[in-house]
Amino acid sequence: MTEKLSESLVCNTTDAIGVNHQGEVTIWNQSATKMFGYSARQAIGMNLLDLIVPDHMHEKAEKGFKTFAETGKGAMIGKTTECIAKCKDGSRFPAEVSVSGFKPEGQHWQAVAIVRDISIRKQIDDMPRSNQYMIDHYSDGSFWIDQQGNFVNVNHTMCRNLGYTRDEMLSMTVFDIDPVFTRQFWSEHWKNLKEQGATHLESFHKTRSGKTFPVDISMNYICFGDREYNFAFVVDITERKQAETVLGKIEIKHQKLVDSVAALPWTYDITNDRFTFLGEQIKTMLGVRPDTISHITTVRLSINQHQLP
Repeated sequence: MTEKLSESLVCNTTDAIGVNHQGEVTIWNQSATKMFGYSARQAIGMNLLDLIVPDHMHEKAEKGFKTFAETGKGAMIGKTTECIAKCKDGSRFPAEVSVSGFKPEGQHWQAVAIVRDISIRKQIDDMPRSNQYMIDHYSDGSFWIDQQGNFVNVNHTMCRNLGYTRDEMLSMTVFDIDPVFTRQFWSEHWKNLKEQGATHLESFHKTRSGKTFPVDISMNYICFGDREYNFAFVVDITERKQAETVLGKIEIKHQKLVDSVAALPWTYDITNDRFTFLGEQIKTMLGVRPDTISHITTVRLSINQHQLP
């Protein structure tokens, strides 16, 4: 049961995962195929070092792996490092590799390598410093997410509002912080965003401590290089929502007060010859519907009054 669950998690993760024994790939998911270009049939049995280690470092890496197989220790074990990964077609891309070890009973140590394509992150990091500085210090939150919902860039405000470091957020997805965006809803949202080019909505964001707060999000579909992204600005609208709640309560109390007055209260726009408010007693007396108040002039009101018994 545990093996089936582990394999299911491997196959469905958005990062490429290769589980290897003595350097040989034994598990290869769809994300790995998309990232490297090899099918699972082609990749199983390959030496993982051929994909993530430069040729001039192979000999050193192979020695280190032999030591790891016996002791569980190694320079890359338990760490996250960056490398240049090599695809089937010979092209290369910057990758982030996290390697951890485990030891099945009665067997040698084995390693699990999680590989993430960080091309877009590198491109953003290479942007002019002035542009990145402005994004990071913008008063509202800002983030880039890819088509799978992974964060690829976030600014300082976003991190501060949610209580995470930038590195932590870059390992998360939009589904981790927004309860409205489920994976089922995401594909339809992405399709609509791509068709419209931009969209605007209100949602909720969840902080590290579990607290949620209302946000206003402006999302934009962009192509950067050969990849598609959602670039968004996020505004915390907690104070606005609180003000709307207070104003709503005041309006209800005002209406109840006016409706309880024995006189016939009303307000009138002299310039446009239109009534802007009529008390309930006047509306009942004259048979006025709420949606027609702005169309009632003094002439019509006078006619109605003369028709009263």
